Amino acid sequence: MFDPSAKHREEVTSRSLLSAIREKIGQFYGEVGTAQLSTSMVVKFHDGECDSGGHGTQLFIIRCAREAEQSIRFAMSAITLIKRCTLILRSLSVSGSSRTCISTTEDIITKAIDANWELNDTEKVEIKEKLHHNLRSFLE
Repeated sequence: MFDPSAKHREEVTSRSLLSAIREKIGQFYGEVGTAQLSTSMVVKFHDGECDSGGHGTQLFIIRCAREAEQSIRFAMSAITLIKRCTLILRSLSVSGSSRTCISTTEDIITKAIDANWELNDTEKVEIKEKLHHNLRSFLE
C-alpha cells in the first residue's frame, strides 16, 4: 500500500517489487532460501502500472508456491523502501486459485475506489471498470 501523496511512487514497478522481496528473502534465509523461495515467485498484477489517472489502489498480486507463502509474507512485512519510495507492504489476502484471487481482488479494488472521496461517481465507475478489465487480462 502506497501513500497517494508519496514522492517517487511511480518508480515502484513489478520488477522493483520482486527485487526488493528477493533481497529481503536473501537477508532472512540466505542464498539457499532465496533459490528455494523465489523461483516460483512472480508479480501477476500491479495496478500502479495501469493508466488509472493517478487514482490506483497500488495493489499487486504475487503468485508463489504454497510452501513459500509464509516466508514471502514475512519478507514483505520488512520492506519499507523501494528505490526512493517509502511504503508499507502488507498481505490483504491469500487465495488458493485464480478464481478466488480475482474475486477477492475485485472486492478490494471496489472498496478502495469507493473510499476515495475526491472522485465523483462517474470517475469511480470508469476507474473500476478499467482496473477490473486489467485484472482479468493479467490473471487469465
